[in-house]
Amino acid sequence: MWTPKEPPVFEGVPPYQARSAIERWGPGLLIVVAVWAAYIPTFNNQFVSWDDDHYIYDNQQVILLDGIKSVWATSFTTRARLSRRSR
Repeated sequence: MWTPKEPPVFEGVPPYQARSAIERWGPGLLIVVAVWAAYIPTFNNQFVSWDDDHYIYDNQQVILLDGIKSVWATSFTTRARLSRRSR
């Protein structure tokens, strides 16, 4: 059975302490600035819903209860069968 080893003990070496606020906050601030810079192009975008009419509102597989069942219970598309039924 594997047992963990004791961590090494360095006698006479004090634990590291940040000397300034930049050493303490710098890495976190750098990550925040990098993420903010990566998302700058998306700040002026508007909500996009180009495909909602086609894929949600007009889709018989989403509207009909039988369509929802066919999406989850079969491995083939039943769009032709559903479109014949809705005529």
